[in-house]
Amino acid sequence: MMSVDQPATEADLVHLLGELDPFTISQILSIAPSRDELDEAVQETQDEAGFGEEPRTPSSARVANVRAVLEDLARSELDLDQERQP
Repeated sequence: MMSVDQPATEADLVHLLGELDPFTISQILSIAPSRDELDEAVQETQDEAGFGEEPRTPSSARVANVRAVLEDLARSELDLDQERQP
């Protein structure tokens, strides 16, 4: 029997990333990553940000696209934090 990758759901996103705005959820779900691809994108993005690791080559275009959305989200949050500081 073949294993079929399950598509990622909004619940998967919330489980891995916490509460997200509807636009970000829509962006990621429109990429149609599998649960494994979503997990890979989140883990690699966190590893690179947290540990300063060298970027790894994504295993698929969907992983690369999800990572791009996550990186944009992180940049936006950083910009907001900087604007709030006196």
